[in-house]
Amino acid sequence: MNEMMINNDNQAKALARLVENVARMTHRQGYSNSLNPAQWNALRYFGRASEEACTVMHFARHHGTTKGTASRTVAALVEKRFVRRRPSTTDRRKHFLELTQSGLDLLAQDPILPLETAFQSVDDEHRVATARTLEHVIRHLFEDKAEMHPAV
Repeated sequence: MNEMMINNDNQAKALARLVENVARMTHRQGYSNSLNPAQWNALRYFGRASEEACTVMHFARHHGTTKGTASRTVAALVEKRFVRRRPSTTDRRKHFLELTQSGLDLLAQDPILPLETAFQSVDDEHRVATARTLEHVIRHLFEDKAEMHPAV
């Protein structure tokens, strides 16, 4: 093995550890203001999604989870009065989810905001390169997962 390969391996390991640390710190901060990380994710989703996409099923797909798990997350947010259900005017079986004023106020205290601020402090060139790299890593991880669990 040549020195360049060792350096690349060490750099890849170091980057993996850095991403792990950021993920762990961000996840830990997700247990705040009476919410867990999945509930924060849902709150963010419903705060930015189009009206048509504000359903349990759309959230489940976005979050990569089952409808049942997404339903429990949404039910907790409804119970805490951060989200409300609004019936569809065209389909009685369907309802849309929207943030309440309390949900909007809470979103202003989102624990992910310090991470956003940290990225804002990085110059544009490095921020774009980081985004491209992370997108590549996510695609690579998704492809590996798909290969481990092929469709039947």
